[in-house]
Amino acid sequence: MTRWTTLRDRLGSKVTRVLGGLPGKADDNTVRESFAELYRMEQAAGVTLWHPVQLQVEDKSPALDPMLGLSISVQSEDQEKRLLTAWHLRRWLVSMMSTAGHSQDTAINLVDIATRLQVEGLAGQTAFYLVQNKYDNNDNNRPSQSDYDSGELGHRNKLARLLCALAPGARAYSLQNWTPFGFKAGGLTGMDLVPEETMGLTSMLLLDRNATVHDLDALMVDLKLALSDPDVVIIIPGRSTTNTLTSMGQGSQMVEEGHRSYLKGLMGFLGGTASEAVGTGWGNLLGVFYGRVQRAMMNAQTLKMPLTSRMQRGSTFQMRCEGLIGFTPHAVGISEDTWAVSQAAHNAIALGHRVKFLVSKAIWHKIRETWSHAEWLASFPRWSGGYLQMMHDPLMQRINDFGPASVFAKEVRSNSGRFFLSAPFALLNILLMPLAILLDLTPFVQILIVLWNFGFIMNQILTVHGLNTYLESSGFQRVTAVLAAACAALLSFTMESLRPVAPAVVLGGFLMGGFMVGLSRWLYTRLRDMLLFGPQLVFHALGQIVRQTLEFTVSGASPEDAQGVNMAFRSTAGPREDRPLDTYSSFINLRTMIWGFGLLSLIMNLVALTYLDMLNVLLLLPSLLFSVSTLAGPFLLKPKVGKPIGVWSVFPKVLGWASTLCFYTTVSMLLDGGTKEKLVGLGLLILVFGVLLARCLRYSRYRAEVERLCEKLARMLPRAPGMSVWTMLRNCGGDLKKLQSVLLKDGFTAEQLVPAMEFANNKIEPKLSGPSHTPLGQSRIISELSRSFVLSLFTLLWFFVVPLPGLFVFTAGDYRVSFALWKIMSVVVGGVAVVVVGSWLGRLVQWFEANGTNSLQRKMAATFQELQELIGEGIEPAEVSRLYAALTDAQIYFDQRSYGYTRRTLQTIQQGLRKFRDSAERNPDSLPKPSLT
Repeated sequence: MTRWTTLRDRLGSKVTRVLGGLPGKADDNTVRESFAELYRMEQAAGVTLWHPVQLQVEDKSPALDPMLGLSISVQSEDQEKRLLTAWHLRRWLVSMMSTAGHSQDTAINLVDIATRLQVEGLAGQTAFYLVQNKYDNNDNNRPSQSDYDSGELGHRNKLARLLCALAPGARAYSLQNWTPFGFKAGGLTGMDLVPEETMGLTSMLLLDRNATVHDLDALMVDLKLALSDPDVVIIIPGRSTTNTLTSMGQGSQMVEEGHRSYLKGLMGFLGGTASEAVGTGWGNLLGVFYGRVQRAMMNAQTLKMPLTSRMQRGSTFQMRCEGLIGFTPHAVGISEDTWAVSQAAHNAIALGHRVKFLVSKAIWHKIRETWSHAEWLASFPRWSGGYLQMMHDPLMQRINDFGPASVFAKEVRSNSGRFFLSAPFALLNILLMPLAILLDLTPFVQILIVLWNFGFIMNQILTVHGLNTYLESSGFQRVTAVLAAACAALLSFTMESLRPVAPAVVLGGFLMGGFMVGLSRWLYTRLRDMLLFGPQLVFHALGQIVRQTLEFTVSGASPEDAQGVNMAFRSTAGPREDRPLDTYSSFINLRTMIWGFGLLSLIMNLVALTYLDMLNVLLLLPSLLFSVSTLAGPFLLKPKVGKPIGVWSVFPKVLGWASTLCFYTTVSMLLDGGTKEKLVGLGLLILVFGVLLARCLRYSRYRAEVERLCEKLARMLPRAPGMSVWTMLRNCGGDLKKLQSVLLKDGFTAEQLVPAMEFANNKIEPKLSGPSHTPLGQSRIISELSRSFVLSLFTLLWFFVVPLPGLFVFTAGDYRVSFALWKIMSVVVGGVAVVVVGSWLGRLVQWFEANGTNSLQRKMAATFQELQELIGEGIEPAEVSRLYAALTDAQIYFDQRSYGYTRRTLQTIQQGLRKFRDSAERNPDSLPKPSLT
């Protein structure tokens, strides 16, 4: 219920109005009761509901063998429909807000894939591996010490039985291995625990927790292509996140779907099928050559690569370049997925294949970084440092840099890698620019506008890929395209200067009008994305500066992040406020990024700009906003509190910017006055920024204060304990009950601990729980106002530092062009107004599309109800899986405002339902009855 209310009340999810039936019918009591009923039925049956075929209505023949223990008995068809509603709702909620490792959506998706494999005749060629990797560093958590018929392993075994039942001929294995730390590449070796399958594997589809693919038709196209073409090394998945209702979630969408757009352009237009040898992890469809490699290694005629200097003597160039090494499917590295692709490609070349790298037809989903910049601390440094680690590995150098691939394929891979390799130099350039200005090493005069434009575009290259994401997902609007083309034609007719280029103007208006929704949405978020992606550069650079181990660090998100993120605590005291005594695991943390890079860069730029003018500020603005991004971005883009206020949010935003403008105007007038006025103006300036700094640093003494309280507690004890109370409390994870148990073991009696524990409960406990208390009751209006005020305060700070000239003079060769300040300001304000109005029009178009007479919302609700009605009427399990999975996809796209994808997916569902209804009307007696006994 917490996820339900958070998505509906705080994030403004529209799907919450659809999943419970018709819009407006899904009240909290109904949802709560449906969840409780589903939980009771699953508890009574001792099995999780993964597929509707498990629901066994009384007085009907069972669809599954009762001996499997997979059925859930229900009393009536009405109860079956209620349970299916709750089941589908839970699936969507887990996809949108997965916490604490919950991944029912992946288990359901595995069952969907199994049913479709049976229809396609591929079940007999499939083996499912349900690998559980334990990495607790305890002596009582080994696989051999686990009970295999209860708990999580027991449910995994039941899931394996269900997969085999729905896809006869398929094999499913529930595996558990143990490593002393999180080691993803090591965890994958659990597949080797099934030696009878190892030699026959040809393709491996890799999933992860919460990784799902709901377009089963497209997945089957990818699978058949991989199985039928032995030259395919990898089919790279087109990936996307699920929850884009936050700024960070939209950034993850740009990263994931932008990479998909980049690969489509690269492989479809430039590189072809032998270009980008990259692996991205979940969703990878990787060729497995292990069995073929082992058989080739036993053949004396096989050319094997000499790896030592002694073996290289007398060897041919072909042996040294294309000889077989014999890699396993599981590479060992930080970026193990990319390593595995390179090694699989080398295996394929050594075996005589012409390697192919393809992009999948299907779009995969998994919730990515959604709530705060703290989640970037895991993946981005690993990606950046992993590429550098692969470059330094001698064996990977042999197969990549000096390997058998063509120079063109190597160049494509290197160009992608330079995105990470250039990060330290780009960061150093930004940080040293103020010093270069102060030391007159770069006077920053006579700017070449062509080069400046190129640099500005490259500065935004990640979001340029995101532009294609918005255009494709929003779809093409025919009505607005025709209207825009008509307006362009009218404009060309009335303006004589446009008549020679009228066809181009009309065509441009047609395209811009058709893609108005995606284009306006992208333009509206330009400033926000400058603040959003700045810290990414710092994390990429630190990922290469700091030496990383093979430990796989999961996302830095906390299960409570959806309720609020205490960025002041995470940037000064520790990585998570729900575990306040934890320390930063490495130098790569928010404190380093915000105060080490952000604040330092801001101060240096302010000092340097005092020697420059307004034109320099305008040209340096993208780089200057980097300082604002690294310093204030994590605070400004964390989850908002309160309930959404829709279009009314424009008023507190405008008020925030107006307040800042009035503040700087007042301070400027005071500083231009007499001595008293200057002191008042300077005091006002220091007061505002001092309050902001104090709020951000309010936890800077947090650990010292807790340690001081622990010292007071120690003085209340009759004697000194064996170790300091502060150390005990840290070892107990801040749990006072565990602390009391440790003190009792140290020889203290319960009576002796009474005053000390009362002090701990009254003083230490509030201190420990204080950072986790978030202002849930705060108004969204106040939140929007404060964020806009702080954002505008730092954005307009640069214009406050330098003087405002009345005239700007630009030189181009022998010509000089001058513009008055008011003219430049009118162009800027006009551009902003066009973007804002365009965004409103785009939202208006999408509002009609989502809520109009024949709206997507109504279609989705009607489709959901119709699908519920058809359950139990003879529809095949595979078709049930396909339609429910597609419906989940449509719901995800609907909340993402990807209405183009939503329309396409709903059409697919309606075609399937129409086909079933037509078959039922033509010959109702021939409908298949689902029976898998």
